[in-house]
Amino acid sequence: MKGSTDLIVDRVARRSGGVIRLGTQRHVLEAELRTAGRDVAPNTLVHLLRDRVADGTAIRITLGVYALADANGRYNPMAIGPRLALGPSYVSMWPVASMANLSYNVPRFVSVISVQDGHQVRRRILPVPALDVAFYFHTLSPERLFGVTDQPLGDGLSAPIAGTE
Repeated sequence: MKGSTDLIVDRVARRSGGVIRLGTQRHVLEAELRTAGRDVAPNTLVHLLRDRVADGTAIRITLGVYALADANGRYNPMAIGPRLALGPSYVSMWPVASMANLSYNVPRFVSVISVQDGHQVRRRILPVPALDVAFYFHTLSPERLFGVTDQPLGDGLSAPIAGTE
């Protein structure tokens, strides 16, 4: 059974697609833990997430970035992908076709369109063996980022996804 600290971390993760970014979410997590009367000693969150990785309820994606499993022990790469990019972003290409039942292929690459680097067009691949998927990041200028809807994915998760038209 999960303790109240785990439940608070899960609640914050659900709001951000199942992803915890210690750099940007640390203050939010610490504030919610203090409000609930929980101790926030140095490295509390790091130790908590390391324990969750050890017991299989989370995976470490990169340094300071973790994905938490849903209530059924699953991870949703389409919810996770846009949360790995900095700035506005969305999922595109085959994952969307798969969700719209236009393709029966299970995506091994999740394309994430982002404005992370402004006008610079840059590609980056981030393989995550624990998810059996690689995230493929495309960077566009902000004025080229359009056609995005927030799509519910189930389990209280949603993700910004390109339109299917």
